[in-house]
Amino acid sequence: MYQTVNMADPNTPLTLRIKSALNAEMYDLSCALGNSVLQIKQLLIPSVNVPVQRMTIMHEAEELANDRTLMTIDFKGNFVLILFVADEEETGNTIDITLRNQTNAPALYKINPQKTIGELKEVIANREHVQSSAIRLTALGRPLDNANATIASYGIVNGSEIVFTANIIGGLSN
Repeated sequence: MYQTVNMADPNTPLTLRIKSALNAEMYDLSCALGNSVLQIKQLLIPSVNVPVQRMTIMHEAEELANDRTLMTIDFKGNFVLILFVADEEETGNTIDITLRNQTNAPALYKINPQKTIGELKEVIANREHVQSSAIRLTALGRPLDNANATIASYGIVNGSEIVFTANIIGGLSN
C-alpha cells in the first residue's frame, strides 16, 4: 500500500495497515502521522479484542515504543506494521529474545522465561512453519536440548540471543 504523504505535518491523514503475525490478517486503520503507537494499539482493540498490554507493534524487526509517533518511522511509502499479541499468561512476565536462523535473520520473540524449551519450540514452529521436532536451538554456546527444562534454567534472560536451525531435508523455504 503505497501512499504519498506529507511526513512533516502531524495532522496528515493516513491509512495504516497492520498485519497480524499470528494469522496474517490485515487491519486498515484511519489515523494521522501524529498518532502514537499507543493510540494505534487503542484503535486496534475492537478488531483484535485484546488489551494494549498484550500488543507489540513492530516495523522492520524493531519494536515500536508506545510513545513513538508515526512521523518518526521511516515507512519508505509502505505503511504496514506488524502486530504481535502475547499470550494472556505472558503479559506480566515476559522477556525479549532474539532468534537468529541460518541466514542470520533476526526475529523478536516475547516469551515467559518459565515456559519450557519444548513450549518455546512450539511457538517457533508455529511462527517459522516448521515441525518442532526439527528445531535445534543453541544459546550461550550450548544446545537447548532438554525439552522439559525452563528457558530461565538455561540462563536465558531479557535480550538474550538464541540460534535456530532446522533439520529439514532440502532446507527451509520461504
